[in-house]
Amino acid sequence: MVRLALKSFPIDTLKVIGIGNTPNNKVNESCNIKLQSINSSFNISCSCLVLKELTGRLPKFPIDISLLQLPNNIALVDPMFYQPACIDIFIGADLFWDILGNEQISLGINNPKLRSSQLGWIVSGPIQAVTPDKRVHCNHSVISNDNDSVVKLLTKFWELEEIPAKPITNENECERHFLAHTTRTNTGRFCVKLPLKDSADCLGDTYKLAKKRFINLEKRLGRNPTLKSEYTNFLKENVSPGAGCMRMTDYLNKSK
Repeated sequence: MVRLALKSFPIDTLKVIGIGNTPNNKVNESCNIKLQSINSSFNISCSCLVLKELTGRLPKFPIDISLLQLPNNIALVDPMFYQPACIDIFIGADLFWDILGNEQISLGINNPKLRSSQLGWIVSGPIQAVTPDKRVHCNHSVISNDNDSVVKLLTKFWELEEIPAKPITNENECERHFLAHTTRTNTGRFCVKLPLKDSADCLGDTYKLAKKRFINLEKRLGRNPTLKSEYTNFLKENVSPGAGCMRMTDYLNKSK
């Protein structure tokens, strides 16, 4: 920032992730700059993140440009590209494709290619030269917000805590049951038979259990005449409009 004489301003912390998904730096500063071509009037404004160190000097060793046979009638973005120098800025993909042109010139097999751009011609590609540096240098990075990890954790939490949907009766079966067992009474009320997954026979002999509960209820009501009178009146009110009916005694006798 000092070397470029630019002013920066604080931002929310971001992580710069390189090859291998390894967070290399945390960034909390940004600045606004304008890129101006040295070959034309083209310029573009952009917002940049400020890092303590961007990368090492590139290229890593001097290049013998006499081996490249560069055309004489082209204007390079960096006329001194073959000499190691400090890198001031990386241009992101959001601007790169707006700057890159369509023309391309090949310098031969295993040699760089020239590509036109709004800033001039770019030299990029392999160089057949002997170098003492055996390390691989990758100049690729991804900007990641710290909130990304929180979002992933919350998403996983939601997936783990999500209540699984229980399977319900097939819709077609429900529709068939409704059509087959829906009737309308003389009073205009609709009656639908309760849908059972299995036959009612699976419930077993429920008469004895019902009789036992009825006897217990009678004993309880016998101790409270007022409550018995109210209960009896309630049953009569439900039987009279057709909500209830008397059970045939022959069935009860058979069940004894």
